[in-house]
Amino acid sequence: MNEPRRNDERTTGPPADSASISLEGRWVHRCLLTGVLLSGPLLLLGLILTLARSPAPTEKPGEPPPPVVTILRQAATGDGSALIQIGLLALMITPILRVATLAVLWTIEPGAKRFALTAGIVLVLLAVSIALGFG
Repeated sequence: MNEPRRNDERTTGPPADSASISLEGRWVHRCLLTGVLLSGPLLLLGLILTLARSPAPTEKPGEPPPPVVTILRQAATGDGSALIQIGLLALMITPILRVATLAVLWTIEPGAKRFALTAGIVLVLLAVSIALGFG
């Protein structure tokens, strides 16, 4: 009954115990969880404040968003729209943080230099995309 698995068969689901989770897996989990736990409350609070105050829209459709510093200042005054923008920004930064974490961990790990190089290339492409998006 217990036939050995072929190489092309993959298992699904979580590992049997937490000791079998790799260092990379734990750090990636922490990065993603932190991003969700940070962005979720910001989005919810921003939505509640926006609905409670129902202000007139401050931006016209098609206008570029204000600088991040301006958004932070607006959020500090309790602007719900600014809190939503910060929550979305935190959610967008989460996968970038994940790739950066893997790049660092794979650089340290022996035999994973190719993966580290790939992650580094992805980070450069993300940085170029962000820089061109602000242009």
